Amino acid sequence: LRAPSAAPESCLFSLDIEHLLSNIFSMKCPRELSIKIAERETKNGKNPELQKLALHNLGIGGKQNASLLEDVYKSASNLEVKKQILHSYMLMGEKDRLFTLAKGESNADLRSAAIHWLGISQGAEQLGQLYASETNAKVKSGILNGLFIGGGARQLIAAARSEKDIQLKKEAVRYLSMMNTKESADFLAELLK
Repeated sequence: LRAPSAAPESCLFSLDIEHLLSNIFSMKCPRELSIKIAERETKNGKNPELQKLALHNLGIGGKQNASLLEDVYKSASNLEVKKQILHSYMLMGEKDRLFTLAKGESNADLRSAAIHWLGISQGAEQLGQLYASETNAKVKSGILNGLFIGGGARQLIAAARSEKDIQLKKEAVRYLSMMNTKESADFLAELLK
């Protein structure tokens, strides 16, 4: 029997860095290390998974990292890295940045992700504004889901009242029927009259 061959040195280095990042908050300078890794991987693009882990750690680190994440978002070409930044914005409570991207992002997948994380961030006011100006039915459906997740009963009621598309109206009413709020109960009772 032959002994297994050793892993290449680059794999060991990668594993060590990933282990280091996964335990980063027990260190004295987690932010600085995450920044260096996020910047390095944005430039060379060789290890997007490592970059995503560093970006996640920056998200956990709080709003002080928001402008750095914005810079990385603008320069990144990897869709999954950009999605991780949107998730990091949610982690740090950056509803305004998520709202801006939900309004203006040209990539439909990234726009949907921004809407999703905005819902989880309880950005019902922002999602209500988006819904009122949106024309795409698929995007509107995602906004309704975000409103449900974020507890936006008032905005769902407004959508159900104003929506002309019967499928979207039904979807808004279905979400309202699963919410345990006085507003939603009153609206559903009004529909039954």
